[in-house]
Amino acid sequence: ETLGFVVLESMASGVPVVAARAGGIVNLIDDGEDGYLCEPGDEEAYLARLVTLREDADFRAEMGRRARREAERWSWEAATSVLRNVQYE
Repeated sequence: ETLGFVVLESMASGVPVVAARAGGIVNLIDDGEDGYLCEPGDEEAYLARLVTLREDADFRAEMGRRARREAERWSWEAATSVLRNVQYE
């Protein structure tokens, strides 16, 4: 996905995202703050992040709140501006 609308939908729902450090997703997630970014193919990193979120409900909830705040910043105009100006320069 070029920009990461699925990521934004998850964040808007207050769900922390564990995603690949690739494409437009890197513009949406502040690694460790409102979600996690992992190198594509690094299965151990994905698993470690998921286990952290599963085992620490307070941290998961706080990360979800931060994800929601970040998602609220992204209107259609802002999202397409990033897509147009950053991804295709």
